[in-house]
Amino acid sequence: MQQTINSATQTVDVDVERKSQQLLVKLLEFGDEAQRCYSARAVADSHCEAAISALNQNLYHHDPDVVVDASHALATLSGGDIESLIDVAQHHPEGDARLAALDALANQISRHDVEIVFTDIALGRDAGDQWGISSDWDDWWDIQLKAVQVLISQPKHHFLGVYHQVLEQDPEPELEAVLYQGIAQLDPSWITDQLLHSPLMTKRKLLKSLRFSNAQIAKAFLFRHLNDEDALVRRIALEALADKEAYEYFWDVARLLQDDDSAVQNSALMALERLSSYDVLDKKRLHGYLKCAPEKARAQIIQLMEGMNLEQSDYPSLLEFAQHPDSLIALMRHCRSGKVPTDVQQQIVIRVRNALQKPSLETHVQLQLIRALDQIENYIDLIFPLLEKRVAEVDEQTQQAKYCASVRQASLDIVSHHAIPACQHLLRTTLFGLEAYPDSIAVETASDTDPSEAELLAVLEQHQVPVQVENENQPTSTLGAISQSNLQAKLVPMQTIDDQQGHIVDMVDELDEEYQEFAQAVKSNFDSADKLDLNRKKIARLPEFDNKILVLRSLGQSRHPDAIEWLVEALLGASEAEMVEIFQSLARQKRSHPKAKSADNGIGAVGKVLFSGQELTQQSAVKFLIYVPASKAVPLLIEACASRHEHVRLCALFSLEPHLNKVPTLLKPQVEQVVKQALNDQANGVRKQALKLACLMRQNWQVELGISLSLLVELALDDDECHSVAFERFPCEKNQVLNWLHEHWSSLSPQQQPNAIRLFGALL
Repeated sequence: MQQTINSATQTVDVDVERKSQQLLVKLLEFGDEAQRCYSARAVADSHCEAAISALNQNLYHHDPDVVVDASHALATLSGGDIESLIDVAQHHPEGDARLAALDALANQISRHDVEIVFTDIALGRDAGDQWGISSDWDDWWDIQLKAVQVLISQPKHHFLGVYHQVLEQDPEPELEAVLYQGIAQLDPSWITDQLLHSPLMTKRKLLKSLRFSNAQIAKAFLFRHLNDEDALVRRIALEALADKEAYEYFWDVARLLQDDDSAVQNSALMALERLSSYDVLDKKRLHGYLKCAPEKARAQIIQLMEGMNLEQSDYPSLLEFAQHPDSLIALMRHCRSGKVPTDVQQQIVIRVRNALQKPSLETHVQLQLIRALDQIENYIDLIFPLLEKRVAEVDEQTQQAKYCASVRQASLDIVSHHAIPACQHLLRTTLFGLEAYPDSIAVETASDTDPSEAELLAVLEQHQVPVQVENENQPTSTLGAISQSNLQAKLVPMQTIDDQQGHIVDMVDELDEEYQEFAQAVKSNFDSADKLDLNRKKIARLPEFDNKILVLRSLGQSRHPDAIEWLVEALLGASEAEMVEIFQSLARQKRSHPKAKSADNGIGAVGKVLFSGQELTQQSAVKFLIYVPASKAVPLLIEACASRHEHVRLCALFSLEPHLNKVPTLLKPQVEQVVKQALNDQANGVRKQALKLACLMRQNWQVELGISLSLLVELALDDDECHSVAFERFPCEKNQVLNWLHEHWSSLSPQQQPNAIRLFGALL
């Protein structure tokens, strides 16, 4: 009985697929231009060989787009009428159609008649072919390039004559490089002969082509050019040797780690990593390179040695050469292995401290040095005063933080991992201020203040300092900066003209009438210079953040045992901006430590935020619910799906997805209802995610749903945003969807039919 049911199901499946293919073929034969184009793409996606005959007919359609799509489909199917494709490739008035036909013919390059077509096109345009002369860009170059590329894909020695003839025509640079590749495959000796006397630009192209040759002479010439005076030539040789897996030149490649050019050093390092020959590395030889290498090149050698099996006794000698910040950073990566002796780690931290004390150290180098400290677990006490200074120091003139937010953030990230009292004190005082230690006891001390000072103190205590309004108008874009600058220009009094400029203007004003044109040009130049100077000031800067925000971010990745508790504690009395950071940090902590139940104490604040919080805060809170148990998260997410803010609704649906298989039975009707409502949402993104959830529910929930397949298919046909979800999820209900499309095809609107055809192609 079961076999009979399975057999019937298979028959239905085959019947549905056959009817779908027949519909696509019918549209190729009798449809309008759009239907033919979409159908050609659909049969290509579904590899429907039954449509080859109909595709051949469309090669002579009057619309070039139809010809292009039909040719591309034939290329995918590796079929098609050869004579018709040759006709299109040689005579069609549209360049795109010719290129598409060549794509289809490339599958048949082994045929003699097809080979002749490609060689003829590769040799250049026939004198009688006037097509394309009037166009802004001569598409013939693209067609000729395509022909040569196809010939190269099937190398034959008699193609050499074609390549040399084309080279004599002074080809375009891209075509020239491809021709060299073809020659290198068949006659590398010709390439090596040309290398001896070619100019630099040609030399680079010739050398690049040697990577396509399997001859030993190609490797030999690549090796020879490792010593070329041109840095780019050396890089080309390095990359080509790596591509050819030339292990015999490993140490010659390693020698270029000492190169004066940093780009060559990087290429050498990447080549060595690709050669994967750590087992043949010689520690003594690399140490010798360290002694001779330039200071900036030593970092690459130290980084290479990270993959070696070093002993503890090897690291003091490495430390000797780690003087430059880049070398220190490379050496700190070795600390992850656990083999670096503690005394060496201590010396590394001291050198980092000394480097950070240099005022000329660039910001990006500071960041790399500070963040690399994460590899060293101990000796934070040696570097802590310097990190604290970067966090807390204030510029005397501006009264703003002396160091940029990125440097302060990096410093706090390192501090947040350590539980020593100094680090804990910095974090708590920055986070909670005076409330950092609420249990402290206030002790009254005796004071010998005279009466006059007491009166002054009383007056000061009674004085109420006005609350400073936070400036939230910092420009975050160049247009915003320009608008703010223009407003300032109106409010600030005009500056006096420079004395020298004023003197020159007075002089040219006194010139005779015949020189007035010259005088006007001089004054106009001054005006232009003033405007240019104003525009130089109109540059948007990255927004700065106070240290409390940065501490909240640091706690999100902190390994401190109390990090989660501090984040939950910080929710009390937090501003909207602070709550955004708190929920994001709680989410990161929960993602790293799924069993940390203390983070769930923030769920109560989520409900409050959803009721009265700002939009960004609600988004952050909803994303946090991804990592909360489903029984607690789903009720809040159902509430968030009814938000008036589009992005909150979207976040709620995304957060609902990982909980979908764990939704309590009692809540499933409510989840179904919010998803059904979201399918009709005004926002495209909300509808798209709702479609995905609806498909998952139909697939995984063992209950009868009120969300019909018809509703989902119609949404996919009406909304282009939903196509990707439909193509991914509808195959689970392939037969039902195909049947629905067949039954409703005649009633689909002209806008829905192209999407339906695309759906046919995706499902077949």
